[in-house]
Amino acid sequence: MFNRAILIGLAVLLACVVAPAQFRRGGGNAPKEGADAPDFNLKVLKTKKKKIKLSSYEGKKPVALIFGSYT
Repeated sequence: MFNRAILIGLAVLLACVVAPAQFRRGGGNAPKEGADAPDFNLKVLKTKKKKIKLSSYEGKKPVALIFGSYT
């Protein structure tokens, strides 16, 4: 019982020490809300020579970029 209390206490202490790092200030170069997205190039996976540019879709249907881990 005593070992369990020490373990829980250490876990809470560690969480209190690590938590402030999650709320650090962001960099000053982030795009503003409502601003145009920065232009970039992407390689097509099937052919290494072809590249797609974000600006080539300007004025066409919306583009959605979804980043995530689905594993």
